[in-house]
Amino acid sequence: MDTTPSPSTSPSTTPGTAPGSDADAEGTADGSAPALEMPEAPEPTVDSLSELLPPSDPGPLVTTPLPRAATAQGRLLRRFPDALRPTRAARVQSSSVSPSGDRLQVGLVATSSLSPGQVLLAYRTRLARRGMAETATPPSVAGSTAAAFRRGDSVVTVTVTPRGSGTTYAVHASLRAERG
Repeated sequence: MDTTPSPSTSPSTTPGTAPGSDADAEGTADGSAPALEMPEAPEPTVDSLSELLPPSDPGPLVTTPLPRAATAQGRLLRRFPDALRPTRAARVQSSSVSPSGDRLQVGLVATSSLSPGQVLLAYRTRLARRGMAETATPPSVAGSTAAAFRRGDSVVTVTVTPRGSGTTYAVHASLRAERG
């Protein structure tokens, strides 16, 4: 059996190229280097968890009519905004709401058996799903870490402080109400 290529075909030709042409199977001219494959564009940097998680609940953070001003010790107020509720494994020390025009000021102080990083991750995830973007890290007192979030005219700050094997944390927010 003869394995010599026939004169009608050449190992360096492909359908659509004529024998003796200057292009080989890889589309390069004789004597030139093979074509270089360009790398894909680098991935854009991610500054916030909200860039990775699409909003799953883009509804209003609070709606009108706003609740009356109230504070509570040792418990969560009944009309406390869902997006700012305490993390799992948390014990509420105080909660407050204070309306002013179309804004609701919100405060929460709680302790948790979660680590400071776990508390921040819980709020980052929850707030990102509500369409809030994390902004520049706000200043905090020594030993504490804070994260700030914004959506339109609404802002939230979460500050965590390690305490023993758990965390003490505070949530402060100024939320613009939308019609409910």
